[in-house]
Amino acid sequence: MGKQLEDVDKKVRELVDSSGKAFEDTATARNQIQQVIKSMPELKEEWEDSQKRIEQTIANVKETRSKLALLKEKVILARDKANRVKLGAHFERGSYLELPLPQTSDDFAEVTDVRFFFRTRERNGFLFFLGSSNAQLAGEFLGIELENERPKMTLNLGGKAANLSHLSTPNIELIGGKSILNFFDDLRHLFVGGIPPTFLLPSALQQRHFTGDLDKLSVNGELIGFWNSEKSHGVSGSEMRQLPDSEKIAENEVTFNGRGYLQMDVGPWNPRKRTAIILSFLSYSPDGLLFFVGKDRDQLVLELVGGRVSLL
Repeated sequence: MGKQLEDVDKKVRELVDSSGKAFEDTATARNQIQQVIKSMPELKEEWEDSQKRIEQTIANVKETRSKLALLKEKVILARDKANRVKLGAHFERGSYLELPLPQTSDDFAEVTDVRFFFRTRERNGFLFFLGSSNAQLAGEFLGIELENERPKMTLNLGGKAANLSHLSTPNIELIGGKSILNFFDDLRHLFVGGIPPTFLLPSALQQRHFTGDLDKLSVNGELIGFWNSEKSHGVSGSEMRQLPDSEKIAENEVTFNGRGYLQMDVGPWNPRKRTAIILSFLSYSPDGLLFFVGKDRDQLVLELVGGRVSLL
């Protein structure tokens, strides 16, 4: 009986000890909860401040992007004005011009159209180069030289370079179903009138210099001005040439690269009485917007869909 009482007493003491420890743990937990409750306003305030900073950062990024887009548009407009300077370039031996190309390499994959005027007393010379140097990755290029007083085109589409001699006019037009010229945008170069001494030309091209005048260069229908160059050396303005009647008429034409538009002031006009639209156009794209006039739901749209003109 005494031993049983001792066991009971021992269990009672253990129970009391465990209860005391549980009480202490409960008290500690309550203290921690109280601390969390006290710190919640501060945490909430920090979280709200973080949200405000995030929102402000997003707003700053959007504003920066808008300013950058506006700046790009101004640069494009400035380049367009520079490209419209109607002054040819005069080259001497050692002169050269490297010009920017606003188009991407994809624009040359299906069609490559190059047009320019030149005037010289020399029998041979360098006129035009579009491509990369031999020391770089892409080997495809288009080169135009003057050989024995006649333009000569040299073309490499990734294999062996081919020559087309005795061109009757320096208007080069290449159209392909899949691919014509493939370039890396960050490696391509456009040179006219000469080549810098440090640039390695493909071995198929023989000339590096030109003495004479170049005027009105266009690539894929887009005018490339000589006074918007990336690099130049020894280049001056040329004498104005006499424009033929056909070119004077063409001065009223406009060219689009798929990313631009022309907005016109139509003045007082009531399309409900009479509407006549006359357009002459040439395009290698089967789809495009030709003409749009309207406001809100009242619209008149002339499109090119699948190679056919559509009026909506």
